[in-house]
Amino acid sequence: MWESDIGVFPVSWASQGDEWVLHLSKTLVGRERIRLEGSYSEKVMSVGPADETLPSTLRVRPDPAGIRCTVVGDGDEPSEDQTQRWREAAATAAAGLGRHDRDYGWQAVLGPNPRRPDLHVPPLAGPARLGPVLLDPGGVQMREWVSSGPAEISEHEPSYSWPVIASGTVRAYDYNAADILAKFAVHRTCALLTLFCGPHWLPRIGPQVFDQRWGVPPLRVPQSVGERGQAEPDNKPLADFNTNDGDEPLWLPEWTADAWDALDTDRILATAVSAYYEATSMETDHPSAAFLAYVAAIEGIGSKLADLDRCETCKSQKGAGRRFRKALRTVMTANEAGKLAHAYDRRSATAHDGTLFGTEQTLGYPRISAFEYDSRFMFDILMVGQIRRASLRVVTKALSDAAARRPG
Repeated sequence: MWESDIGVFPVSWASQGDEWVLHLSKTLVGRERIRLEGSYSEKVMSVGPADETLPSTLRVRPDPAGIRCTVVGDGDEPSEDQTQRWREAAATAAAGLGRHDRDYGWQAVLGPNPRRPDLHVPPLAGPARLGPVLLDPGGVQMREWVSSGPAEISEHEPSYSWPVIASGTVRAYDYNAADILAKFAVHRTCALLTLFCGPHWLPRIGPQVFDQRWGVPPLRVPQSVGERGQAEPDNKPLADFNTNDGDEPLWLPEWTADAWDALDTDRILATAVSAYYEATSMETDHPSAAFLAYVAAIEGIGSKLADLDRCETCKSQKGAGRRFRKALRTVMTANEAGKLAHAYDRRSATAHDGTLFGTEQTLGYPRISAFEYDSRFMFDILMVGQIRRASLRVVTKALSDAAARRPG
C-alpha cells in the first residue's frame, strides 16, 4: 500500500465538502456521484476509486487551511500518473466552488393541521412576506375528510381551511442542495405562521423545487380532498363556498417582516421558535412530549438571561430551572410565574425517566369514572394548554423584540 500527500486545498470541511466532491466527480468521471465512504467521528473521507483507469482512492481529512488530501493505492511504489490526476481534479474542484451556483425556485401549499378543525384560521388578507418567502392567499376554502386518529383508516368529519401558496428562490450548486434549502425555508415559514396564527401549520403540497428556466406553472389549492370530494362542496356554488364571510381576514403583525433576519442572526432564538413549533405538532398525540418541548422553548429564551452554575460537589451544571423562571418573568408577574413552577418538575420527569402525564397510554381518550377525575385527561386539556400559552408569550415577545432591533 502506498500513500502520496497531494497537499491542502481551500475547502471548508463542513460547508463546502459536498459541493467539492460533486465537482471532483464530474471532473474525473463526468457524472455527479463517485464512491464515497467516511467516518463522522474520525473526520476522514475516502473518495473513489473513480474507474478502472484510476483504481486508487483519495483520503480527505480536515486541515486548519481547508482539507488535506492523500492518494492511497495498492503496491509498493506510488503511481505518479494517478497522483497527478487526483491532484489536478482536486484543484479544479476547489476552484469551481461557488462558480456553479444558480437560482432555483420553489413553491408549496401550506395550511393549518386538518386534525384540529376547532382552531379555525381565516384566509390571508393579501400577499405577505416572511423574509425571502412570499405568501399568497390560495383563494380556496379547501375541504377534506380526515381520520380522527393519526393511523385510523375510517373517515371522520370534514375539515375546512384556507391554505396559502408559499414561494421563494434559493441559490445552490445543484438541485439536491437547493431542495434542502427550500425545505428549511418551508419549515421556518410554518413555524412562524404557527407562532403568529395559533394552530400548527404544515406543508400540504411540496415544496416543489425547479430550475428558474423551466417555467413551472404555479401551484393551486385543491377544492376538495378525500373520497367524498366533489366539484361543489356542501352543495354550494364554488363562488359562494370560497367567499369568506364573518371572520376578519388574517393579517400578519407588522414586525414579522424582520422576524426572519432576526432568526438568522440569533441561533438561540431560532432554536426556541423551532422547539415551540415542534411542540404544537406533538400536542394532540404526545402531550407529555409536547409539554417538555414547550418548557424547553421557554428555557431556551431563559438561557439568554441567566448562566448555568457548576455544582461544587458533583461538578455538573445546574440552574436550568432559574432560566425557565427568568424567561417567564419577561411576560408575567412573579406570582403568575410561580404558579407555573410545577411545569419544570414535570418536564424533568419526562426528560429524565420517560414519565407520561397525559393520555398517551389510552390513545388520547379519558377514563370515565363517577368517583374521581382523570388526572391524565386534565393534564391534556389544562396543563398542556397552560404551558403552551406561556411558551407562546415568551417566544413571541423575544422574537418581536429582536425584530424591532433590526436596523431600518
